[in-house]
Amino acid sequence: MEDLKFVVSKLDDILDSCDILLPQIQKLRANLVQTIGERSLLSDEKTGVNDVNRLDLHGRIALVNVDAITHALNLSDNNTSKAARLLGLNSPQTLTNRMLKYGVSS
Repeated sequence: MEDLKFVVSKLDDILDSCDILLPQIQKLRANLVQTIGERSLLSDEKTGVNDVNRLDLHGRIALVNVDAITHALNLSDNNTSKAARLLGLNSPQTLTNRMLKYGVSS
C-alpha cells in the first residue's frame, strides 16, 4: 500500500510540473509555429520561388490567430469560455473550432 501511495505522490509531482510548464510549452510551440509560418510565407513549394516581397495572406491570418488564441488561453488559465470572450467570439465552440483548425491545444 505504501508503494502505491509513493507512486501516487510522484504522479502528483509530475502533474504539478506539467501545470507549471504548460504555458511555457505553449509559448514555445507558438514561436515555432510562427517561425515555420514566416518561413513558409517567403517560399512557394510548388514553384520553388523564394521572394521576400511575396506575402501569403492566409499564412499571415493563421499566425495572427495562433498568437491571439494562445495569448487569450494564457490570460484565461486555459478556460475556453473566458478566452472566447476575450477574443470577442460568439461561443466557446467557435474558439474550439479555431484551435483545431490551427493546431492550438489548451
